[in-house]
Amino acid sequence: MVKKHTMKALEELVKDQCVQGRSTSATDNSRPQILHDGSDYYAQLHELRISSRYQPIVSIPHRRVVGHEALLDARLIDSSITPVAAFSYINEQELSQLELDRLSRHIHLLNYTAKSADDWLFLNISSEAISHYVEQEAGLESIVPTGLMPPESLVFEILEDTQQDIAQLQQFVRYCKEQKVLVAVDDFGAGHSNFDRIWSLAPDIVKLDSSNIWKAEQDPMVRRLLPRMISLLREAGSVVLIEGIENETQAKIAMDTEADLLQGYYFLRPQSNLAVTEANGVIEELTAAEVAFNGQPVDMGRDRLRSEFARAVGHLMTGKKLAEAFSRFNVEQVRRCYVLNRQGVEIESHRLTGGEPECRFSAMKCSGGASWARRPYFIGAMANPGHIFTSPRYMSLPDGHVTETLSIATQLEGTSCVICLDLN
Repeated sequence: MVKKHTMKALEELVKDQCVQGRSTSATDNSRPQILHDGSDYYAQLHELRISSRYQPIVSIPHRRVVGHEALLDARLIDSSITPVAAFSYINEQELSQLELDRLSRHIHLLNYTAKSADDWLFLNISSEAISHYVEQEAGLESIVPTGLMPPESLVFEILEDTQQDIAQLQQFVRYCKEQKVLVAVDDFGAGHSNFDRIWSLAPDIVKLDSSNIWKAEQDPMVRRLLPRMISLLREAGSVVLIEGIENETQAKIAMDTEADLLQGYYFLRPQSNLAVTEANGVIEELTAAEVAFNGQPVDMGRDRLRSEFARAVGHLMTGKKLAEAFSRFNVEQVRRCYVLNRQGVEIESHRLTGGEPECRFSAMKCSGGASWARRPYFIGAMANPGHIFTSPRYMSLPDGHVTETLSIATQLEGTSCVICLDLN
């Protein structure tokens, strides 16, 4: 039997945030009501019911789900309808789309059971909503109900809309970052996408439109160029997510691009529950046969950091512990050192800067067991053992900072491995 949730917090949420102070009593059926059916929260307005579906977002290096995108699940009477149709119905009832936009995010948060700060929730924010919040100078509580999840676990998805006032977008992004909420630019690479807006907004995450991976599967030229585009975005300081992965071929192409995150039907279709185990099983199968590729090493030079790195590696080979071997480095120049096994899996690490880092990518800061087999610093080191390789600049996931990595393939206690040092 469906029952109305009477918790004070939810009543205040409905009254003060969902419908901007208007009554939501059982006798006022013209206004949306937040209800609970024993398993899920949903909102009801006449014949329209809206609830939540979630699609996992995976990190191949971490080999696990690191978050979910919340998607609108709308039903009119007994039929499933698209979000566009739901918004049309709202217009017919003389309610604003802004109201439904806000209400849907509240439902998503209530239904989201993974409250851990290491698991992101991606929420879509419409262009109209952004304009409203900026013009009204509204706080975070006007966008989402505060207190249900820590801000650093939220990711606000915004569209790269050429019609949107860039100054408004910049102001919105700045505010989100002040509140420790991450910002993702959605559908990049579709329509009139351009890098100028990426430079202007400096988003934490860029989501590549699904058309990119579909084209890469069919067109060898696109497949060659896609990694360069992703490299450029990563060098700019953004984590890159590829949407629309529908089959194993597309997943492997995406892995070869060095994209940080993947999303699509191949891992799991959107559903009301969080089937993390099922998605993680797909990831495990995908990475089981992963192997390292050849790269171009950089020979050891006279650079002081490279020389100190070589000396520290020598200390490791004589039996010293990782922390002791790298203890002489200037902490202003380096971030962390770590050891990868011959498959590229991180088996040991030590942070040289001291203390727990302030990382904006909290879901990926724990890197033990992560596979970096496709990273240039692993590929380059394995291609020419005994020579130091210097990687191109890239976004480091454990730290959330742009870095370069020195690496060398050698042996410790008779076992092949790659020793790495991340630079500031």
